[in-house]
Amino acid sequence: MAGGRFRLEIDGSGEVNGTAFTAEGRGGADAESGRFWFDVDFSAVPPGADPFANLLAIFIIPTGIFGREMENATNLLRLAGGELDFTQSLSADGVATRSSGRIQRVDDETFRWTSTVEGRVELRNVTAIEPCEAVMVPGGAGKIVETIELPLFEGERRLVVHAARTFTFTPQSDLPDLQLRFIDIEPRVSGNTVGVTITSAIWPFHARTRSPEPRTPRRVATSSQ
Repeated sequence: MAGGRFRLEIDGSGEVNGTAFTAEGRGGADAESGRFWFDVDFSAVPPGADPFANLLAIFIIPTGIFGREMENATNLLRLAGGELDFTQSLSADGVATRSSGRIQRVDDETFRWTSTVEGRVELRNVTAIEPCEAVMVPGGAGKIVETIELPLFEGERRLVVHAARTFTFTPQSDLPDLQLRFIDIEPRVSGNTVGVTITSAIWPFHARTRSPEPRTPRRVATSSQ
C-alpha cells in the first residue's frame, strides 16, 4: 500500500460568474486510511454561486492520490508519486466550468496544490451531497481519465453534476485495468471559508460489489463567522 501522513498547501484563483477571486488553504491526508481534510479561504464568493459548489469547481478533491488501496488497487501516490497535472470540466443545469492545475511535492511530508478555474456556477444553496463513485480509466503511460457523477441537493431538489478529469504524470508504476473509487465528502461552510473531510477507497473495477461504502447523503454544515 502507498501510505503515509501528509500536509497540504492550497493556492487557487479564477473567475466564476464574472467575479475574480483567490483562494488559500491548508489541510492534511492519511493515505493508509483514505481520509483527508482541508479548509480554503476565498477572497470572494461569486454572486449567485454556493460556496461549496464553487469549491468543487476550482479544486479537484484529489481522492485519487490519497484513496485507500483495496485488494490490488493502486492510488496516484503510488502511480505518480503524488505529483501530477490535471484538468477538470464540470457540467450540469446551471454549472459549466473548466479548471486546471498541478499537485507537487514540497518535501517528503508536504504537497502543494495549485488550481485555476473559469466558468459559471448558478447553484445558490447546496444543502447536501451523496457519496459518489469515480471510474479511473488508464489512458496509456502517465495518463488517467476519470468520470464522476456528483449528486448534490438544493433543498429537496437533487442535481447530478458530471465531472470529467484528465491526469498526466511521470509514471512510477502502471495502472493495468479500470478501477472504481468510492468518495464520501463531509462539507462545511462558514462565511467565505469552505472545508471538507473526505474518505475514499479505491477498488479494482471487477471487485466493486464487495465495497461496503455508505450511501447516506452528507448535509453541508454551516456556521456564521
